[in-house]
Amino acid sequence: MQKQLYIVAICILGNLSLMAQQDLGIHFMEGVWQSTFTNPANVPAHKFVISLPGFYNQARIDNFTYNDVVRTNDQGQTIIDIDNVISEMEAENIIRNQADIPTLALGLQINNIFLQAGHRLHFNAYLDYPKELAQVLWQGNAQFVGQVVDIGPDVLTQAYHSFYVGASGEIAPGVWLGGRFKVLNGIADLSTSNRDLRFLTDEEYYQTTLEANYSLNGTGSLNYDGFNSNSSLDLESGNFNFDQLFADNYGLAVDLGVKMQYDRLTLSFSALDLGSITWRDEASNLSLNGRFDYEGLDVLSDAVLEETSTIELRDSLEAAFSVEETNVTYSTALPAKFYISGAYSLSERMQMGGLIYVERFREKTVSTFGLSLNSRLSRLLSLGGIYSYTEQDPIRIGANAALTLGPIQLMAATDNLLTAFRLEDSNTANFRVGLNLVFGRKKEGDINKISNQNDFFR
Repeated sequence: MQKQLYIVAICILGNLSLMAQQDLGIHFMEGVWQSTFTNPANVPAHKFVISLPGFYNQARIDNFTYNDVVRTNDQGQTIIDIDNVISEMEAENIIRNQADIPTLALGLQINNIFLQAGHRLHFNAYLDYPKELAQVLWQGNAQFVGQVVDIGPDVLTQAYHSFYVGASGEIAPGVWLGGRFKVLNGIADLSTSNRDLRFLTDEEYYQTTLEANYSLNGTGSLNYDGFNSNSSLDLESGNFNFDQLFADNYGLAVDLGVKMQYDRLTLSFSALDLGSITWRDEASNLSLNGRFDYEGLDVLSDAVLEETSTIELRDSLEAAFSVEETNVTYSTALPAKFYISGAYSLSERMQMGGLIYVERFREKTVSTFGLSLNSRLSRLLSLGGIYSYTEQDPIRIGANAALTLGPIQLMAATDNLLTAFRLEDSNTANFRVGLNLVFGRKKEGDINKISNQNDFFR
């Protein structure tokens, strides 16, 4: 029964996590406030902007989709096929979910300088696990006799605030420089720092040797009381209140951007979220070190999925491993993001562009390539589309739109439009929605001092 509950939980998580990848479409939405999120050198098309609460979510599940989990067999029955899921996995697999909630921001242009200030709330969940971990949990470790297998997962889940101020201005003809300085305040965190967890199954006696050098950090979320039911992990990132705005978990970060324009050609580069958070408030650290010998093959599936001999196994684990608990502050780096792009104005109303996006996080690098086409249909409505490529998802078609009705500006963007129609076949997805109050429309050519053919979203 317990095994079936784990399977159902995996299926539900795989389906619900794809409620929303990189924030690419808004990068080319010239003149819209949200385009400053990807490059602080961008400026809106209005002199005064009040950005009201919005929402962004992105999810990524490597190598398998919901339809790989839930399948129809030859008899027409719907089954949960975990063996098929494992066959789709690679050596390393990542599950990722991010949410960004811009709450309130102000932007004001004074002469040739655009000033901005605001607040955003961030949630970040990350799991990087070896294929062997899933194989051992589901299929047992008899298949790995005589092999050393690495099964340590890398885990991070956290929530934090960012309060920022920034400015952008023309430092030379056609060259704009922008930057944001951010003060970070952490709400909650649970993350690994060492992930060395491996085992060897003896070829002659089938004795499993499990070796560990595994460290887990948390803020007010770890309660260790041995290998028993009194130990707990309690991380409720979504359940916060404004008393937590100034918790004793602080960090700093910067966003930097440059934009260069020559006639119809625009080149830009930006580096975002260069910084980290230091976690101090009720910081806890658990380090698992030791060597454990188990007489039998399926040590991990016994420990995790079976209810028999749990007490005996728990006592053996506690005797074999040294668990050290400390209360030392620690730091986690933000996902560093880099945008390199170029755009060319085909006409006064149409612009095409291309970009390279790189993200560095948890010692992993993810790259995405994109091609876009944006058009201003009228003073009220602008539309755009983007194609992007990643190894995990080589064909993604996105769309974006901005609608301005008087002082009210609505925007929406997604980098994977097909997910809305084929959710169960997708492993990456995202969307962003935003609402702005805009005042003081700039004159022709005033946005970043560009020529009329580049003057989008007016």
